[in-house]
Amino acid sequence: MRPVQARFITACQQLLALGVVLAVLTPAAGVLSLDIVGARPMPAGAPALSGALASATVPTEAVASEVTEVPLTTPSGNTRSLAGSTLMRGAISATRVTSRPQTVTGYGAVGVTRAHGEAVEEGGITVLVRTREGNEWSGWSAIDYHDDHAPDAGTPDALTDRPGTDPLIIGDVDAVR
Repeated sequence: MRPVQARFITACQQLLALGVVLAVLTPAAGVLSLDIVGARPMPAGAPALSGALASATVPTEAVASEVTEVPLTTPSGNTRSLAGSTLMRGAISATRVTSRPQTVTGYGAVGVTRAHGEAVEEGGITVLVRTREGNEWSGWSAIDYHDDHAPDAGTPDALTDRPGTDPLIIGDVDAVR
């Protein structure tokens, strides 16, 4: 190979390598860095940052959660005795129950579970949820219900599991049904 050809091939390889580097780094130029650090108290009288770049702070301690269980049936499977307490009066039939609106404080998620050992066929029930912000209710949304996420048979978790729906993140709303 002649020296001119070798230099031409080397130059082409270098340009190709430069093009690859630029193709990788150009999208990365718009990436925002979020530093997770412990919150530091601001000294009294310290001026608030205005228009300056600063690291965002995210709480590093565990978030205290609150779980509220709302029965839709009694342990014997009766729904009528819950009318007016956790179920809407007049919204109970042989194929449907509707819960009373449940107040939500903070950021929420909702799901439905059934008793351990009670079998429900795939597609045997439909679970619908809606939320309220202020005085306005959203439309009804379905929550996926299947046993794909149940613990493996024979494991300690399988002895006490409560199968149910996937959780649905409802966010910061006033109430859920």
